[in-house]
Amino acid sequence: MAPELVDRAVAIYDYSGAAKQAVHRLKYEGESALIGWVAAEIAKEVQRLGWQDQVFVPVPIHRSRRSERAFNQAEALCESLAAPVESLLVRTRKTVPQAALDKALRSENIRGAFAANGEVAGREIVIVDDVCTTGSTVSECAKVLLRAGTKSVRVLAFAGVP
Repeated sequence: MAPELVDRAVAIYDYSGAAKQAVHRLKYEGESALIGWVAAEIAKEVQRLGWQDQVFVPVPIHRSRRSERAFNQAEALCESLAAPVESLLVRTRKTVPQAALDKALRSENIRGAFAANGEVAGREIVIVDDVCTTGSTVSECAKVLLRAGTKSVRVLAFAGVP
C-alpha cells in the first residue's frame, strides 16, 4: 500500500487461518451466512477506532463480477455500520481478479479501474474491503478519491497481510 495516500490502514485480522477461510468462503463459495459475523466485526472495529463520523466507501466490483457472486462483499460488510455509507467509487472497467496475479502485476492490473462517483471534495473517507493483501486496490481507490478532492482517506479491511 502506498502510505502517502492513506492516513491510516487497519486490518482486523491477519489474512491467515480462520480469517482467510472466511474471506474465501464468503467471496468464492457464496457463503452469505458469514456476512453477518464479518460485518459485525467491522462494526465493532469502527466503534473501537472512533470512526463513526467518517463516510464509509466500499470497494466496488465490476457489474459482471457482481452478477457472478450475486453481491459485493465490501458493500455487504458496510450494511451493519451505524455510520454513513456511500458508493463514492465506481469500477470503470473489468480487471483480472487480483488473487490470480503476483504482487508486481496487481498495481498495473488495477490502474485506472476506478472513478469518483459523487461529491467527495473535503470529505473524510474510509475505504472498506474484505481483504487487503498488497494494497494495490485500496491505493488506487485512495488515489482517485484524493485527486477528486477528498480531505483524507483511511482503510478498514476485515483481513490483511501484515
